[in-house]
Amino acid sequence: LGDPERLCLTPGQIQKFITEHRDKLYPDGRETLFLFRAGEELFVAGVHIYGWQLRTQIYRFDDGDVWCADRRRRMVVPQR
Repeated sequence: LGDPERLCLTPGQIQKFITEHRDKLYPDGRETLFLFRAGEELFVAGVHIYGWQLRTQIYRFDDGDVWCADRRRRMVVPQR
């Protein structure tokens, strides 16, 4: 995917996507991922729907567990 900096969204963009496109979030409790920067570090917000509730977990970008392919996560990136 190239330079991860190009894939970052702002917290406002993430919130807007979740609010306006809830139907695009991964169903069945699986996470939809959003990459963002806080200070000098990259983080991943994992958002999933549990029942009618939205739940969010924050991971460090370099956390190897974030990218486990067997969990079949989606990632939202900006259009360029």
